[in-house]
Amino acid sequence: MIREYLKEHILITDGAMGTYYDRKKSENGRIAEEANLLEPELITRIHEEYLEQGARLIRTNTFAANHAMALGRGVRDRREQDAYVKHVIRAAWKLAQKAAENRPEEIFVAADIGPAAENLFSEYETDPAAEYRFLADCFLECGAQIFNFETFSDIKYVAKTARYIKEKCPEAFVMVSFAANRNGYTTQGISISTASIRLNRCRNRFFISIVPFFCVFDRSFLLIIASAKSFCQWIFVCLCIFSCHICQVSGGFSLPFTKRRFRIENWFSFGDYLLI
Repeated sequence: MIREYLKEHILITDGAMGTYYDRKKSENGRIAEEANLLEPELITRIHEEYLEQGARLIRTNTFAANHAMALGRGVRDRREQDAYVKHVIRAAWKLAQKAAENRPEEIFVAADIGPAAENLFSEYETDPAAEYRFLADCFLECGAQIFNFETFSDIKYVAKTARYIKEKCPEAFVMVSFAANRNGYTTQGISISTASIRLNRCRNRFFISIVPFFCVFDRSFLLIIASAKSFCQWIFVCLCIFSCHICQVSGGFSLPFTKRRFRIENWFSFGDYLLI
C-alpha cells in the first residue's frame, strides 16, 4: 500500500517522539518508551497530534526499546529482558495502531528501531545483528510491514537486518536514516557521501526500500547534501519524506511545520520528490 501511495504523493511523517514527550513530562525522568506501559493515553495523544498536523506516517514509540533499556531498569535475566522488550514493543504497536485507526484517511504505521548501545553486546558476548533480528521479530509478530531504522551511524547491521526482514516478509518496506554532525560525518567517522554509496548498494539489492533522510545538526548542510552532484543520482530516484514537527524539538528541525513551508518549497527545485 505504501508503495502505491508514494507513486502519487509526498509522504509526510511524524516528528520526534522522545523530545516531544520530554517537553510534556520532563519532570518525571522517564524515557518515552516506558510511557507505552505507564502513560499510554499520553503516547496515543502525541501520535494523534502529529496526525492532526498532517502526518500520514507515524512511527512506533520504540526508538530505545531494546535490551539496553531493560538492563537500565535493572532487569538482569536474559529471558526476562526478552519478555520486557516484547511487552514494550507490543504496547507501542497497539498505541500507534489505535491512533491510526481513529483517522478517516489512510495512515501508515512504521516499526521504529534505533541504534542499540554497543556496550550491551560486549556484556553478553553476542552478535549485534542478533539484537536487531530480535527486535525485527518482535515487530513482525505484531504484523508490521513498514520498518524505519532511525539515525544510525553505519549500514553494516542495518543491511543484515533488512535482508533478514525481507526474507521473512518479502513485501516489507524498509527505510533507513543516518545521523551526522555539522561536518557531515557519523559517530563512526563515516562521511555522508560514503554512507550514501553504501546505502545505494543496499537499495540496488532490493532489501532496503528507500533512504528517507539524513538527520544533521546544521540545517544548511541539508542543502549541501541536496545540491552536491554525488548525491543527485539517488536523490531523484528515492521517494522522499518530510519530518513534520508540531512544536520546537531538538536537532536541526526546530521550527513548527507551518513556519517551515517556505523553506520546504525551496527544495522542490531538486526534483519531483523531497529528501529531508
